[in-house]
Amino acid sequence: MQKKYASRFSVFNIIESFLSLYTLFVVDFSERESVLNLISLLPILILAFAVTTYMLISYVRRLVNKSLLVLTENYFFDNLSLTSCGKIKWEDIVSITPYSLKKYKINVLQIRIKNVKEKISSEPKWKQVILSRLEKKYGTPYFISEKHIDYDITELKEILTNRIK
Repeated sequence: MQKKYASRFSVFNIIESFLSLYTLFVVDFSERESVLNLISLLPILILAFAVTTYMLISYVRRLVNKSLLVLTENYFFDNLSLTSCGKIKWEDIVSITPYSLKKYKINVLQIRIKNVKEKISSEPKWKQVILSRLEKKYGTPYFISEKHIDYDITELKEILTNRIK
């Protein structure tokens, strides 16, 4: 298994760079000037913290990849992306159709379900906004993207459509 250290090294490099900037501005100044320099460095430090946090979260997500698409007798569970539909019973699915997002060069499966408004309203507020916009634009907020699975999208469509019949 190949190990990737790029994220870790870049995080340490960023921290080291910001610490050196801090010492450059603070050393050999009076106390008042040091405080002013520290205040002027505050946006840089906040940005460094945000970038470092983002990189650490990305690194941890790669280590603990819990993306799932589970098919059972009674339902399927989709946890592949931020806007995944979660647990959907087979009898709640109206149709599954292939769709090509030409702008992004991605093939997806559109999943149309009964009572989509109820399903959206049961989600957190931030997710409701995203799902409502997707529903207005595409007619359904739920998709399975070929980029999130290691499976042929047309074969997956056949498997899913056979389950809903």
